[in-house]
Amino acid sequence: MVFDFVKSSYINFMSDTPSDRITPKILADLLIQGQFRLKRLAEAHLLAEFLSHHCPRPRLVVVGITEILVNAIEHGNLGIGYEEKTRLQLQDDWLKEIDRRLSAPENKHKYVEVDFNRTDDEIHIKVTDQGKGFDWKKYHDKDAESSAETHGRGIVLAKSLAFKSLQYSGAGNQVTCIISLKE
Repeated sequence: MVFDFVKSSYINFMSDTPSDRITPKILADLLIQGQFRLKRLAEAHLLAEFLSHHCPRPRLVVVGITEILVNAIEHGNLGIGYEEKTRLQLQDDWLKEIDRRLSAPENKHKYVEVDFNRTDDEIHIKVTDQGKGFDWKKYHDKDAESSAETHGRGIVLAKSLAFKSLQYSGAGNQVTCIISLKE
């Protein structure tokens, strides 16, 4: 019954609204608030893509959101450290290890929570993982250009490409990404 009402309302809206007035910008502005839960890298990529379409400069924002979400999964929930990731990547075992850890009993019920909130001036995307946290200050001001490493620059890249600021809370297992709408 509710579905029929929604379907009917949508059909009426589409027939009464010229298609040239329905733009991606109008649709993007409809999302004011949302809450999401994810566990896997594929979900992180899909959610980053979805949320980026609700932001200015979506091609840059998708990179920043993806970096933050992947960090929350691999470093936060799964506890893969910098040195360990380096070793796993050299052995071409990084994705296998992520899959193995996602299936482990201690991680099976862990998730990353994402809260999206839009105001007139800014978008806030709060990402919380269920890990122990980390010393984010060590990575926050790192120079992404000077490092020859294959990883370890995600926070700096995310901040410089996509966000007005990153605000870490607590032990470092929660970050709020702030995107300005007044540019």
